[in-house]
Amino acid sequence: MNTAILLGAGSSVAAGFPSTSNLTERVLSGTGVKRHTDESYFIEGTELPDGTTLIVNSIARRLYAKAERYYSEYGGRQVNYEDIFYLAMQASDDLTGEMENPAVRPFVDEIRADMLSIVESCRISDLESMQSHELTADTSTSGPELFWEAAENLDSSDLDSLPMKTSNYIADIVWRSLCHDPEPDCLSHLNLIVHSCKNADVTSISTLCHDTHVEKFLIEQGIALSDGFTEPQNDVRYWNGDFASNVPFIKLHGSVNWFRLRPEESDWYDERIGVPVNGDYWHTRTDSDVLQRPLDGRPLLLIGTFNKIATYSSGIFRELHYQFRSSINKADQMVICGYSFGDKGINEEIIEWYYHKRGRRLVIIHPDPEGLVENARGAIRNKWDDWKDSGSIKRISKKIEDVCLDEFEEVITCSGL
Repeated sequence: MNTAILLGAGSSVAAGFPSTSNLTERVLSGTGVKRHTDESYFIEGTELPDGTTLIVNSIARRLYAKAERYYSEYGGRQVNYEDIFYLAMQASDDLTGEMENPAVRPFVDEIRADMLSIVESCRISDLESMQSHELTADTSTSGPELFWEAAENLDSSDLDSLPMKTSNYIADIVWRSLCHDPEPDCLSHLNLIVHSCKNADVTSISTLCHDTHVEKFLIEQGIALSDGFTEPQNDVRYWNGDFASNVPFIKLHGSVNWFRLRPEESDWYDERIGVPVNGDYWHTRTDSDVLQRPLDGRPLLLIGTFNKIATYSSGIFRELHYQFRSSINKADQMVICGYSFGDKGINEEIIEWYYHKRGRRLVIIHPDPEGLVENARGAIRNKWDDWKDSGSIKRISKKIEDVCLDEFEEVITCSGL
């Protein structure tokens, strides 16, 4: 039976990578985060953040509070860093004229007033006044002088740029938190995927994860993958969109090692997306030995909620989602692990795949499948009982690291529905 595999962010937790809640806590705390001269943010220890970081951290926490109030009344779910990122991008897109939405304008006006209050509060140099100020009570322990130094020369144009700076702050914390090797001896659960590739007809392995541990492990185990990038050219693998040679490995939300690279003294025409083989994304060189720089100083990632859907149809992600759609349509079953059914765009792809041909089925690996569907978006949740009653959902009610190979093989090789 042809099988497509879809991995969500939760599938990386078993390898020692931070969960969504862990990343959210790190974004909200800001502990050890420092802003460098290239306007990117690093995690450098446990010392207090600099003034600019404290400002964007305060904005992130304010956005979190707004989202939390909303979901406590209407959504009933826990807010995470992707919700904060989405709100920050909505404000940024409106303030910069990138997107126009009259319904969003009152929210943006409120956010702008909040930012102004935060910045004005940051100018208060008296500790007692800072501690008593309602808007910054949650950051007063960091010391007013840091706020004051960063805010004293801020003008209105700088104020309008703060939502984007907040988005960059979140993105940098996320990707730097994921740029490490997996925990030793914590990769045995990936043997399920290795077994599938060696013993079943796997049409693709798609992942929403940004880290790189899955593809590295599979390659080490002798699984030949096509990820859309060339073989190394001067220590850089460049995007060419080729997935035809081996098992397609499709990273739908980007990767911590994908960078937009442009040669010095060049322009948009010569820009390419590449993977620096040695990890040094600041000093790659073209085939003609010209130094090229990462345009953004950060990798190409998709973060957020509904803002992702618009990006699915542009640039490299347009091709990735085309490949995803094409490869899953060759499969009779889809194995899903670590995905919460929270991405509207991905959910639509799953639903269209399911109804495109009768007899298709889902294999769900999750310790609490009923809780999973309860928190899923309505498009999936409202169809779940019908799918289950028809026998087209097979469940393995365990964490992936607790699933034994025989149990997994029995489920995915079962021919009847």
